[in-house]
Amino acid sequence: MVGYYRTFRRNFSSVVRPLTDLISPKQKFEWTDECQTSFEVAKSLLCHTPVLAAPDLARPFKLEVDASAVGAVLLQKDSQGIDHPVSYFSRKFTEHQWQLVVGALAPSIGQPPLLSTREVFLLLIYLYPPFMFSFQQHKAEPPGPRPLPLLGNLLQLDAKRPDKTFLQLSKKYGSVFTVHMGSKKVVVLAGYKTVKEALVNYKDEFGERDPPRAIKDANLHHGVIFGNGDSWKEMRRFALMNLKDFGMGKRSCEDKIIEEIHHIIEEFKKFKGEAFDMSKVMNYALCNIICSMIYGSRFQYDAADFVNIVNQTTRGNFLLGSPGVQLYNIFPWIGKLFCSAQKEISSIYAANKRHHRKLLNSLKENLNPQMCSSIAEAFMLVQQQREVQEELNRVIGGRQVQGEDRQKLPFTNAVIHETQRLANVVPLSLFHRTSQDVTFQGHFIKKGTTVIPLLASVLYDESEWEKPNSFHPAHFLDKDGRFLKRDAFMPFSAGLRMCPGENLARMELFLFFATLLQRFRFSPPPGVSEEELDLTRQGGFAVHPLPHKLRAIFLTYDFHIYDSISDIGVQVCRQEEDHRDIYNVIRAPSVASSDPDGFYANIQDYR
Repeated sequence: MVGYYRTFRRNFSSVVRPLTDLISPKQKFEWTDECQTSFEVAKSLLCHTPVLAAPDLARPFKLEVDASAVGAVLLQKDSQGIDHPVSYFSRKFTEHQWQLVVGALAPSIGQPPLLSTREVFLLLIYLYPPFMFSFQQHKAEPPGPRPLPLLGNLLQLDAKRPDKTFLQLSKKYGSVFTVHMGSKKVVVLAGYKTVKEALVNYKDEFGERDPPRAIKDANLHHGVIFGNGDSWKEMRRFALMNLKDFGMGKRSCEDKIIEEIHHIIEEFKKFKGEAFDMSKVMNYALCNIICSMIYGSRFQYDAADFVNIVNQTTRGNFLLGSPGVQLYNIFPWIGKLFCSAQKEISSIYAANKRHHRKLLNSLKENLNPQMCSSIAEAFMLVQQQREVQEELNRVIGGRQVQGEDRQKLPFTNAVIHETQRLANVVPLSLFHRTSQDVTFQGHFIKKGTTVIPLLASVLYDESEWEKPNSFHPAHFLDKDGRFLKRDAFMPFSAGLRMCPGENLARMELFLFFATLLQRFRFSPPPGVSEEELDLTRQGGFAVHPLPHKLRAIFLTYDFHIYDSISDIGVQVCRQEEDHRDIYNVIRAPSVASSDPDGFYANIQDYR
């Protein structure tokens, strides 16, 4: 038995050398103080099992085996730099396994090899030892599915759309539950009431951000989105202050958006009704609004540097949510070997920084103190266009839509909100982290725990929405057809980490959507029905539909002024391809009779 257990003890031969010498036939048997000390130390080593350390998967392991390879100890340095056992295992090796261990891992007998994390992981999988470390749970911690060693609950998650799995788990384990991403414990918050309570009522406790490993490697964890502490507070305050100074929520910002919309319209008209992928044009337009606010000018859609940086940024955001990078975030030691996307992400954002420095240096050289300029988000076009267009024609006519028109267009506003709700662009929000130990809804959550406020569960909450999984603009309309605000509408999150650009994004969504539907009818390519159009959503930093093409058919309007003995007015018609629709008739006999010149002048303004 001693011969077996000694394989688990470091430097055992040195410890018992006095006893070994004592039983040598060439040496006189004499029990000395040195022998007594050796005996006591050996007895202590063999009779006391050390407490196993919890493994840190981001640091190297050391595997110690004896010459017979009967047993082995997996070690890792503790905070004092001392090797501490993480796991033991033993088994009888086959001939092939024996050659692997001796030939590859033990080049010199008595010298324990220092293994890379990859070698340890692959060895453990190959030999399948009981490499079992405990996922011990505090009795008051949130419940959740039982994890597997090393992998946690990863095999239960949909790698491309984990939000779908979390929604299913919330029905079984409640609105606060635990999942394990590898060995990392993560708490998921589900449902409107729970998410709002955590982010608003417990905003300080759940207010920290937990930047993933890929974000840290790309050096993106010091800004407004992923930063923490006093520096984050100062940057957020600075950002909000300057956004307001640069026009967010003001007419100057609205003018920049409207200017960009006119460029979009001209770009869409170039395709003359042919199907095309409009996502790039929309990305360029949204980025241009930011550029016009920050740099004081916009870029042409065919400017090489501008196109490259927008496309690369889109690519980087997609990679951040890809399964490969998610694996890297959980197991960095595996990801470095198999995930090339992480290097690409770092390269993309490093290039972005160089590009922005170049633009800012140029701006410094040509700075006009009197010029203030500056931000965006995306939206998806939806069906039920005709109802929206009828409202636009009835209320707005042919003039440019303004931000102040939002209250006059309840159905259009409802369609935009319902599109945002159903689109669920950032279903997992951005990961939060507890700043201190907290007891929340009877569950104990330790300081430093990663927390996922599941926004998908808020926007699809069955207790808040009449038809949560269907496109239903009536969610945002009262019985009289007026726009209705809903507390459970939280696409921009809530609390301390609420999106700072929300007001700008709302203005962009309204002006883009209303103006484009005022000027175009959107439809699938010829021969493809709306049901056949593949809008399957794919994961990423934010989810979005698969690449697809749409037709943007430009609408023209004719105004026929009629003047009869009994009536005077204007008939507004929409010409679309080979048919003609009458949308509105304006009749104003009293105005015309009292001020005919003014009436005709107003007609020209309407036109």
